[in-house]
Amino acid sequence: MLKIPNAGIQFEIYRFKRSRGIMAPSLSDELQKHEFRLQDPDTAHHVWHRMLSHSERLRLGSLEDQYRDGRTVGIWMRAKNVSRELAIVQLSIQFGLPPADAAWMLEELGETLPNDREHAPGRPNWNRDRGELAFNGVVVRQIARVNQARNIVLILDAFQEEGWPMRIDDPLPGNGGAERLRDTLRRLREGLSAITFERDGTGQGITWRRLD
Repeated sequence: MLKIPNAGIQFEIYRFKRSRGIMAPSLSDELQKHEFRLQDPDTAHHVWHRMLSHSERLRLGSLEDQYRDGRTVGIWMRAKNVSRELAIVQLSIQFGLPPADAAWMLEELGETLPNDREHAPGRPNWNRDRGELAFNGVVVRQIARVNQARNIVLILDAFQEEGWPMRIDDPLPGNGGAERLRDTLRRLREGLSAITFERDGTGQGITWRRLD
């Protein structure tokens, strides 16, 4: 009967194998696995229509042409101007890659997932100076003209100041009412990926949630 090594011996075996590159999977293995999962036409269609902004689609041109040149990952590379490896990780995050796995892969690539309260995995982060709304370390909405998108910025500012609770009171001033809030949220959702914003059903609040 074989004896099972105790935990200390197992850990030393693990460290020995990893130090000599015996342990799998490697980063290249993980990247290849996730890239394979992303490259089908349905995923490319979802990324194109739900995760890229209108300006990014205009710049890239035709979905069909872009898909032929690198498939889904190639589309994201050119839209976001990132490397192939980073594109794979960013897309995988959008499609549910666990934060711990994402942090490891990004660290291996020389990138990091911010770990402070405002950048915690699973919680958005709004950087007004750059006009960038990020989720899990990936920019999911770019506000090109912050000064002209006053109502959108007020909503994002309010969420950021409150630490991104699931709901906030409507921060828009004046008497614009439900129609103004509906229109502002519609414009906020244009080109938005990974998360969405909605009215809370009372006419007095806004909620956000992660998209499935």
